[in-house]
Amino acid sequence: MEPLEPDFLLDHPELVEPEAPWCTRLDGVELALVLLALPWLAGNGLRPADFERRLTDLGREIPVGRLYFQRIRRSVRKLEETGALRGHGAARSRRYVATPAGLAVLIVNLAVPADDPTIDGSEFELKRALASMAGHLSGRLASAPGEIPVGDALGEFFAQAERLSVLGRPLLSEDLVDRAFDVRELIVAQRRVVSALLESAQRRLEPLASRAALARSADLALLARRLAERDRVGDDPLAEALVGSLAAQAMPWSVEAAVERYRAYLAYLDSLASLHGRRADNPASAVR
Repeated sequence: MEPLEPDFLLDHPELVEPEAPWCTRLDGVELALVLLALPWLAGNGLRPADFERRLTDLGREIPVGRLYFQRIRRSVRKLEETGALRGHGAARSRRYVATPAGLAVLIVNLAVPADDPTIDGSEFELKRALASMAGHLSGRLASAPGEIPVGDALGEFFAQAERLSVLGRPLLSEDLVDRAFDVRELIVAQRRVVSALLESAQRRLEPLASRAALARSADLALLARRLAERDRVGDDPLAEALVGSLAAQAMPWSVEAAVERYRAYLAYLDSLASLHGRRADNPASAVR
């Protein structure tokens, strides 16, 4: 039975979260916390202060936004409550490590592109950084001499993650894992989203331009005089028409700006694809 698509899982919390409360959309800090808490990175676990220090050290490479201790504590508490992290110890010495469900929700989130990265690019840049780091680490391990041993505990951790299911369907698949940690696949998926946004904006341009042309032909001077004669705008249909006419004239400019923004971002994604393609072809050129 095929797994459900990641975007379906994250877009339908009313169906998914009662059964799997950990399978939810994570913000930038939460994604980074789960990544840092993976057993092979966190060892015996990390305290909130450890998370803060590591995130601060990685601040340039992992754009998670403004960091402060209380934000990290709240995020850690939420992730523990949903089951993505497991805590042990008490008070300030309490340490946290990611669960198999935490690994799974990290993979699911990384496989879903941002809705509109031209408005806020932090989500895409974070996922790109995480995918790039994971891909680089995998490449270095694969090129290491001999076989990297996996202990019984870590082997069971992966086995538990593979056995997870949601709504009667398996959660993880080899294809999904490959997509989540392949930065080039992430760029391709993000490009599809931005291309669709561009096409939608271009379709809106023609009717908006026609409406603006009609608005320019209206007797706005007459409407302006009528507005000046009234104490209140809301009760005057002509005054409302004036406001609508002025707004109609401005709308095409706004949509044209969006079109240019989407085109510029597509060019940026093309440059990123070329950059990561060169690194994949020549791993030795990657910054260590």
